[in-house]
Amino acid sequence: QQVVDTVYANQYWWSYAPFRHEDRGGYLVTRLDGYTEADAKALVDHALGAPTNNRILLDAVAERGIPANQPKCLLFPDGAFNPDYQLEYADFDADMVRASQILANRPDFSVTLDITSTFMGSSEPLLGYVSWGSNDGHFSLSTYRSLTFTPRALADTAVSSSGRTFLPTTGGQSLIADLVAKGVTGAKGYVSEPFLDAISSPTLLFDFYTSGKNLAESFYAASRFVKWKDIVLGDPLCRLEGTAAANIAAAKKLQNGKLVSLLGRVVTAGTEDFGDCFYIEDQNRASGIQVYIGNALFNIPRGSVVNVRGVLSTRNGERCIINPNID
Repeated sequence: QQVVDTVYANQYWWSYAPFRHEDRGGYLVTRLDGYTEADAKALVDHALGAPTNNRILLDAVAERGIPANQPKCLLFPDGAFNPDYQLEYADFDADMVRASQILANRPDFSVTLDITSTFMGSSEPLLGYVSWGSNDGHFSLSTYRSLTFTPRALADTAVSSSGRTFLPTTGGQSLIADLVAKGVTGAKGYVSEPFLDAISSPTLLFDFYTSGKNLAESFYAASRFVKWKDIVLGDPLCRLEGTAAANIAAAKKLQNGKLVSLLGRVVTAGTEDFGDCFYIEDQNRASGIQVYIGNALFNIPRGSVVNVRGVLSTRNGERCIINPNID
């Protein structure tokens, strides 16, 4: 019997709205796995621990060139296919460059972009990591296995079979199981040739995750395909908390790019009023702020009480919170 592989375009790709089953159907599924049972259980422990470092390492291969306009989109915003879409090796490097540019404007995080021929390691634990893994012409297995991670760290590598096994093995391409063993909290891996298009976009992965979206939302919103040769490891609800502001007025005094947490705030104008955004106020109604979700599918009714984690920004001259995680 011949089995024909089918790939499905991910309708949640590049979605700013939080994911809810009742809005989209389906679920964002993650997995707990590793070389040992202890490694798998540690994924949950790491999701609950406090980060001890804010460093994100992006190891690109600049000799391929750095094309502009990243990340490239398989789908238009209306869900139609882009007939001009084509992803080249250099596009993944350019995606890392774009990610570094966004992270450079996030004062809570420190990004290192390497575009040399060296396969980079780190003397400090990492909060985020992306590389070509063993597809880097200068790959060093010892350097790869020397990486360490702080709690709540995420990683991905552009390696076709990085998730092919979670049993100790030798030979073949680099494995995400090695990163799990060194303390990473979440990672994406691939069981056989997924093509480069299936690797998560570094730009979207870290734009969303450093904005307060959870692990599952960040990996899935950064992935062009679903049901296609990949697995996401980690506690799906793992997220970064950000600065807990005493009130919204205090939050609005912080600089753009700061990750903030506003808990137990009242929705004074819902998505039924504005579609792609809503407004929250402190319980005493002393100050309010816009929360931009960019997607009318997500329903936040007026009068509800919500927890919002996201990045401070300015939109149309108005302070707002973007890329939010909402519960």
